[in-house]
Amino acid sequence: MYNIEIVCFIDLQGLDSGQSALGRVAESTYNIDRGDRHRLHSVAGTEDRDGISCLLQSSIPIYLTDVNWPLLTISKGFFECAISNQTKNQMITALVTDDQPSANAGWGNEDDIVVCDNTPIDDGHCGRADTERNSLGWDVEDIELPVDIKLDETIHSQRRCVTVPAKGTSKICSWISNSQFILDHLSAGSYAAAFTSLNGQVGVINFDPYKSIFMSVYACSKLSLTLSLLLPPSCTYPTRSSGEDRDNRGLPAFTMQLSDLVKRLHSGYQLTTSGQFPEAVRRFQEILLHIPLLIVNSKQDLAEAHQLINICRNYILALKMETERKENLKLTTVDHKRICEMVAYFTHCDLQPIHQILTLRTAVSTLFKMKNYKTARSFARRLLDLGPRPEVAQQFRKVLQACENNPTDEDVLDYDEKNPFTLCGITFRPIYKGEPEAKCPLCTASYQIQYKNSLCNICQVSEIDKPCGGLKISSQIR
Repeated sequence: MYNIEIVCFIDLQGLDSGQSALGRVAESTYNIDRGDRHRLHSVAGTEDRDGISCLLQSSIPIYLTDVNWPLLTISKGFFECAISNQTKNQMITALVTDDQPSANAGWGNEDDIVVCDNTPIDDGHCGRADTERNSLGWDVEDIELPVDIKLDETIHSQRRCVTVPAKGTSKICSWISNSQFILDHLSAGSYAAAFTSLNGQVGVINFDPYKSIFMSVYACSKLSLTLSLLLPPSCTYPTRSSGEDRDNRGLPAFTMQLSDLVKRLHSGYQLTTSGQFPEAVRRFQEILLHIPLLIVNSKQDLAEAHQLINICRNYILALKMETERKENLKLTTVDHKRICEMVAYFTHCDLQPIHQILTLRTAVSTLFKMKNYKTARSFARRLLDLGPRPEVAQQFRKVLQACENNPTDEDVLDYDEKNPFTLCGITFRPIYKGEPEAKCPLCTASYQIQYKNSLCNICQVSEIDKPCGGLKISSQIR
């Protein structure tokens, strides 16, 4: 019916759906004469209408205006102003016609007044006429006001517009503006600010390993509560406890703490002890990536965080070097000198005593088999100083006695145990004290100078020797 398909509507109502009376009314209303009219009469059983019928349509508005309800004050653009002015001009032209009465008709015509100089008026008719004319119309008179009164433009302008209350700041926006920590920015979902802080503090340039960490922190920053099955879940944001510093109130709760990373460190130790080196390397790298996201409240916690970085760096370096040494043993042409050097460097990584004993046992066995007795003797002494199990100590005392009987080396190794050195994280070769080196700003791993501006091989996220501001994870240091 909305598409003016009246004939179809009549057929649908009068013949198909059984509403013959409604179809007959529609036929009479729209003056449709059809050949099957007798069928409608026979079905409807009603008489023809008297013909007094009309189509009901809404009237067309004749008053156009741009007045709207007092909503928000918005500024119109160039095209809106041009269209509005054009509409007003058309309305004024339509309203002003030739038969409009004169503007002076209701106010009197001052040109009709004739004043006769030096002629007295005796009959009094002129006075009565003046009185009657002054009594007609509006009594509009000028009001004398003091000169020092001035119009207050601010009150006049305030009455024209509606003052809308200022929009408040959401809790997530306050986290970004009131905190300098990367963890708070991640909880608010401000990944760009977190990327900038990581690059400026520890020189992170590879953000792919951080993807899962960022999404996990953001997911843990809010709770979803189902209040009713008919309503969508309500979100709430856990904040820090009231016992925190007043400046930290209202900031998001800690989604990770230093104690959590210490637990992961112990699991890395267990993987190292069981010989699962690739899994242990990944575990230590995860700990390194989480350290810049911490927030610590004391200098002691800050020192423990830096100590955690050193532990992870040493373990990753040692396990990667040992993995590469084992890969070299599988080659057809084995460089025995390089194997002895790498096993000697392996013992200089600062590991836990239980793991240090394992590295020394590996070094003594490898060097003794390759007839480097002099170097094996020094490692055997270091092993006995750590106090291994009695059966292990008895075995290596025999090895030490055999090495002392023949204190010679078959290979000239690039190794000087008396000269302090650090290991390059890529080549696994020593960088002796005084030689130029480049460092990673995150894990502080050392590299030979030619690897400057390369990606760190230990943490695999930071740029080597990039000037940075350092870790900012302590709430005590502003």
